[in-house]
Amino acid sequence: MRRLVSIILACTLCLGAASTLAGSAAAAGLAPAVADCNAHGQLTRTYTVQQLQRALATMPADIKEYTGCYNVIDRQLLADLGKLKRSGGSGSGGGSFLPTWLIIVLALLVLGGAAFGVVALRQRGEDAAVAGHPGGSGPPPYEDDMQARPREGQTEPLPREDRTEPPREPEGG
Repeated sequence: MRRLVSIILACTLCLGAASTLAGSAAAAGLAPAVADCNAHGQLTRTYTVQQLQRALATMPADIKEYTGCYNVIDRQLLADLGKLKRSGGSGSGGGSFLPTWLIIVLALLVLGGAAFGVVALRQRGEDAAVAGHPGGSGPPPYEDDMQARPREGQTEPLPREDRTEPPREPEGG
């Protein structure tokens, strides 16, 4: 049993040493810009456009994922190509992911919908005022005051005395 523990311990130490050496060997195979960024978190030397492009193309996945080196090298490459301003001042506003014509069309549709809603609300308010109650539903009042409205299920109007509305008081009295 003691011999088995010794063998397992020796294998573990060998694997640990091998992985450390393999990591150093991998770091030696990195592009110079990647190795510089990985060691310092920024580029401490000046690199050519070709070196920066090669560094981005050959950057290992773990460095790309767990460090900011990809962004550091990419920004330097863009600055060298003249597509990125190096000044630290405030830049111009960012662009939109939507084309300008589509933004205009969407804005017009929203304005048209809002206008339609306002017109519909106004019409609903006018209908409510005509009907005489806030709900706005129901038939408009008859213009001729002498004619009574028929009740539901009736075909002929009721006599004036049977109306549900109170009679008007005479004017001038």
